[in-house]
Amino acid sequence: MTRLAPISATLCLSLGRFLSRSRGRYGSLSCLWVSCLWISCLCVSGAADAGQSAPLSAVPGPEGEPSPERVRPVEPDRAALTALRDRAESGDMAAQVALGSRLMESLDDATAAEGVAWLEKAALKGAPVYYVLGDAYARGVGVARDMRAAARWYRLGAEMGDGLAQFAIAKLYLTGTGVDTDIVRAVLYLKLANNRVYDRDRRREIADLLQRARWWTSWEEWKRVEELLSQWKPKTLQDLLN
Repeated sequence: MTRLAPISATLCLSLGRFLSRSRGRYGSLSCLWVSCLWISCLCVSGAADAGQSAPLSAVPGPEGEPSPERVRPVEPDRAALTALRDRAESGDMAAQVALGSRLMESLDDATAAEGVAWLEKAALKGAPVYYVLGDAYARGVGVARDMRAAARWYRLGAEMGDGLAQFAIAKLYLTGTGVDTDIVRAVLYLKLANNRVYDRDRRREIADLLQRARWWTSWEEWKRVEELLSQWKPKTLQDLLN
């Protein structure tokens, strides 16, 4: 089975893309890089304090598939983890993200479940970890597999402008997994993801799905997609939760 990238790398990438689309709200372009480094460092803060490298996570396979075996991580430094938990419990969103990502790397189901819970707390404060949470539910990492819950988290990220979440929810709308089949929404999210996903393999898959969609959709459906695309803009978490 293929080993995928660490959870912390996905979190950093998602945060970087989130900030890059929000420069007017969050500051200059340099803020993007500083913030990316900041969250990345926090995700490995416990290991760094102990002079260790951060353990690799073994993120499971494609959406909707059972979780494969996870690679055994390096044991975290308990003192550093305790300090991180104290900060998370005080309400520090970045610490909640860092702690959640560390705990999700555990082979112990209860520990991984605690990690998911911390990421959910951070997500409801606006941390851009929606794709990671969607994957956790889609693959059963720390939680029972629940494609409806996965779709909810993917949709939140997609509506806030996360390209990976847009790609993931588009595939669910195509297959009717966790949601009702909706070709218009599927094509809309594929087109949005096409401008926000940079991974070569994913871009090829998006292009292939869009090409096939030409045969699946009627002229009226394609016109509706174009109308929705012209009106679409990223929403805030407050907009989506109200």
